[in-house]
Amino acid sequence: MSRKEPLLSAEAVPKVRLFTIYFFVIMLCNACTNLGSQLLDTSRALHVESLGGTAKFAGFTLTLTAASATVMRILTGRTSDKVGRRGLIIAGSVIFGLSALSFNVFPSLGALSVINIVRGAGMSIASTTISVAITDVIPKERMAEGLGYFGLTQPLTNVVGPGITAGLIAAGSFSTIFYIAAGIIFAVPVVMLFCNYEKAVGRIRPKTGISDETTGYAGDAGDTDDAGDTDDAGEKSRSDSSATEKKSKKPDEPRGLAAYFEKSALPCSAIMLFTSMAQGANLTFLMAYAFHIGVPNPVLYYTLSAVFMVCFRLFTGRLADRFKPVYMIVLGIAINAAAFTCLMLAPENHTLFYIAGATAGVANGISGPVMQATVVRMAPESRRGAAMATYIFPLDVGLAVGSFVWGVVVDNSGYRAMYAGSIGCLLAAIALAAILLRKVGPARASR
Repeated sequence: MSRKEPLLSAEAVPKVRLFTIYFFVIMLCNACTNLGSQLLDTSRALHVESLGGTAKFAGFTLTLTAASATVMRILTGRTSDKVGRRGLIIAGSVIFGLSALSFNVFPSLGALSVINIVRGAGMSIASTTISVAITDVIPKERMAEGLGYFGLTQPLTNVVGPGITAGLIAAGSFSTIFYIAAGIIFAVPVVMLFCNYEKAVGRIRPKTGISDETTGYAGDAGDTDDAGDTDDAGEKSRSDSSATEKKSKKPDEPRGLAAYFEKSALPCSAIMLFTSMAQGANLTFLMAYAFHIGVPNPVLYYTLSAVFMVCFRLFTGRLADRFKPVYMIVLGIAINAAAFTCLMLAPENHTLFYIAGATAGVANGISGPVMQATVVRMAPESRRGAAMATYIFPLDVGLAVGSFVWGVVVDNSGYRAMYAGSIGCLLAAIALAAILLRKVGPARASR
């Protein structure tokens, strides 16, 4: 059998192994981080209200969280390229867990500002590094598909988190929410202490931050018939090509502040800014809005959103490798705008509140994995951490700006005006996607 045959065979692509123990471990860490964050976010507005604060102050606390997360997001991405992911995941989750406990230790409006700054930093370090770590263990050929499966942790936590929050708030027990959140978050450093995935997959070379070409393929080489024949020659070839790559890329390595940003991720970053501004409305005020308009079972919104997101994420990743990303991203954002329209009209018909949940799930199931996979595919492998940070940090900026603005809008004009403004942000995101991503081809065409 010729050594070159596997490279020439299109059928070899889907045979690359995706599911490994490291994939599921990092997925578990992501679920714990997301669930802890969900518990804190969905209880935020009502917790502030219980302490005598206003909607504006609730939005301000999220602004502080997001602003802190933004700064750390920028620093974390590039740092993870240099020093590795595992240590940052452990450090960030410890800080995040301690901040969750602090809500019980210092139950006052004055302390909330400081706690939310610390919380944003810890959450950002952990979540950013986890989002980069998963790309280390997913084969390039199945990146969009793998990220789609990885994203299934989001709908799960979107259901469990608000369900726990609603039940405990009804019982008037905010302190229990914070204890549970802290316990879940602290599970992350415990798991990572016993899982050195970087050593297992050979992700990073000391003091270089340059990824191996075999990143994410640990254990897969043995699945091919020619692995034994090509080990020695392949190792030498990789060594030679790696040395050549280092020499050719070193002069072009960005320096200073530019080193913390990856320009290939900027188009998706700009789109993320406007979509996250819209999402800031739901993240902070959806539960309070549901209580305000008298929705009988607000948790059903999250359940429907999760179910539909799972259904669409199961095949969206594969489609993303076959079609131009702009088509699916625009479609997802447009469906999300329809969801916000349903929420705006929900006071007259509570059924629209639940329809909005299902519609939002469809939207996130379509656009989320496609955007992230596009960023990973367009970025140099040695700059993947910086690229992911560049892509995600507008999420924090958008939430920071959006939450404060929507808090002011709610206090002065009501929830309907808030959702109308959110729809405007999504329309701006659609326009940006159509302009900035129109020339980006499908993943399959780029290989």
